[in-house]
Amino acid sequence: MFNRKPAYLALLAALAGASTGADALMVDNFKNPNPANDTFLNQQTDTSAWSTDDSASGAIGGYRDLYLNHPSGGSDSTFTCLSAGDSSGNCAPYIGTTGLVVYNEGAVNATAQVLWDGTNSALESGSTTPAMGLTGANLSASGAQGFYLDLNYLSAGVDLTITVWSNSGAVSASSTLHNLLDCPLSSPLCGSLYKFFSFSSFTGGAVDFADVNAIALSISGPLGYYLEATSLETRSDPGVPEPATLALTGLGLLGMGWSRRRSNARR
Repeated sequence: MFNRKPAYLALLAALAGASTGADALMVDNFKNPNPANDTFLNQQTDTSAWSTDDSASGAIGGYRDLYLNHPSGGSDSTFTCLSAGDSSGNCAPYIGTTGLVVYNEGAVNATAQVLWDGTNSALESGSTTPAMGLTGANLSASGAQGFYLDLNYLSAGVDLTITVWSNSGAVSASSTLHNLLDCPLSSPLCGSLYKFFSFSSFTGGAVDFADVNAIALSISGPLGYYLEATSLETRSDPGVPEPATLALTGLGLLGMGWSRRRSNARR
């Protein structure tokens, strides 16, 4: 008589080994800031400020550029600062010990942007089309279905937009999510605090997510907003179970049924 138990266990082990982690590609772990940029972005009256030399080993392409665009408000308000762990209350955006932090003072209206384009050229600052320094990054590798932004805090009313360029910058598309709740990580209303940007939600040009040349994350919102993010990566949709997970669940149910029938047979 054929013994189903060894076959069942072998298949279970094979599927467990085939079940890979959800992470496919790390865009940025928001570490390794460049302290030299601390004062460069700490400007009060300019119309924009940017980082042009932010080498980061944890960022795709090896560079991360931070921008603050179109600020308005009183000249006494410091609207931007890039910092290595500076916890000053009026310093934003910065890469600190908790990751990417964007803090917008109540008297200032500004949009922050993080750019990954594989270069640190000053020519890209303030440009609507960044340099195309990423050499065909494949964002859909390992079955990834979108961008996963892991957060510790996000104020209500903040808009998050991810823009992707491909075909050497000839094509771009964007996806925007609007945050409705004031969400610290510990809030039960917010649950697991993340934002997922499905590749299928991007509108604009027909971007090739398997051949990407630049990526940007833009943050805008009401006066006095706050964001704290720990990483941006591509991965499968967290709301949809992975095929291997479904298969393991099914095998578990089959195993329970097999054990129950075996127990009944012994009676």
